[in-house]
Parts: sequence; structure tokens; C-alpha cells
Amino acid sequence: MPTAAYRQGNFSGALTGRTLGTDPTGAAILENTIYDPTTNFTASNGSIVRTPFPGNIIPSSRIDPAAAKIQALIPNPQTSGLVNNFAPSDKTDRGKTMPA
Repeated sequence: MPTAAYRQGNFSGALTGRTLGTDPTGAAILENTIYDPTTNFTASNGSIVRTPFPGNIIPSSRIDPAAAKIQALIPNPQTSGLVNNFAPSDKTDRGKTMPA
């Protein structure tokens, strides 16, 4: 489940520090970086490049209101981890026969 920080646009906890390569401008491409789609520019070799959100944080003003409402329907995590932070509790009636 998305963490409280993720729900607010703060993805700094997702950064691993691992460099995956470099973009056409020579800037490092860091694993799990969130790029700002409004910052497209053309590099000297003709490639389209985007700039990452500073600190890997999407400003709250840029979060789509419809997405925020949908996100509010997603359960909160049960633990503080970034992954495997939710364990659904399945309730079944083992003695009942399911209809065909």
C-alpha cells in the first residue's frame, strides 16, 4: 500500500542511490526517480529529456484531485515498510457449501 509520504507526493524514500546510467545531457539517472512531465527539453543530440522533481517530491498542487479521491479509497498500510506493508485478513466460512 502507498505510505503516508507517498500519498502526499513524497517519494524520497523510494530513492536507492543506485545510478542506472546517464541521460543525453550527462546527468545521472537514479533508480526510482520521479520526473516532472512539464520540463521536457531537447538535448544537444536531439533527445527529449525531463528534469526530476526536486527531492523526488511531487508538489501537492500537482497531484490530480481525481487521483487523490481514488487514492483515499485504498487502505492504509499496516506497517511502516515501503513494501509488504499490508496483510489482508481473508474471512471465509469453511463449513458452508458455495452455490454452483
